[in-house]
Amino acid sequence: MSYAVELYFDKAAENTVRSVWKALADAGVSTSMLDGISRPHITLGVCDELGASFKDELALFSRGIKPLAFNLSFIGSFNTIGGVMFFGPTPTDALFRLHADFHVFFKKHACRRWKHYLPEQWVPHCTLAFSLSSEQLQRAFSIAVDAPLPITGSCAEIGLLSGVGVAEKELVSYKMGAQ
Repeated sequence: MSYAVELYFDKAAENTVRSVWKALADAGVSTSMLDGISRPHITLGVCDELGASFKDELALFSRGIKPLAFNLSFIGSFNTIGGVMFFGPTPTDALFRLHADFHVFFKKHACRRWKHYLPEQWVPHCTLAFSLSSEQLQRAFSIAVDAPLPITGSCAEIGLLSGVGVAEKELVSYKMGAQ
């Protein structure tokens, strides 16, 4: 089973991203993000196995990190077999430092970390739709360009999911910086 650790958005930013998800669904382009339990997020890391104490250790890790401000400032896509469209955050030192610190911690608990989420390979993003054909990707872009970019918000919660890409289930979530 695979696991993902995600940074969740504040309600205003979450609602704005959800409105794009809904617009894509209403236009018949994709319901991929509405079909599961997804919340708007930026994924920090994914792995195939986790140590038994990871949930408790993640709670401690989350207390030691401050909420992170972000600007989703551009639309992008990954050229994969099933196209992925996303909003990308403006790159900041704080974002990349948090990611690097997370992977120092994650490496101690995770087995077979997914390479696309490792430092030096990670492209931070908030997925808008996935498994898109070329035609769907073009239509998705034509809808997403109407989004009110930049979307300014903060990540103040960190979550752990199991069953990435299959039968996702949120296992826990923690407020960042909470004592």
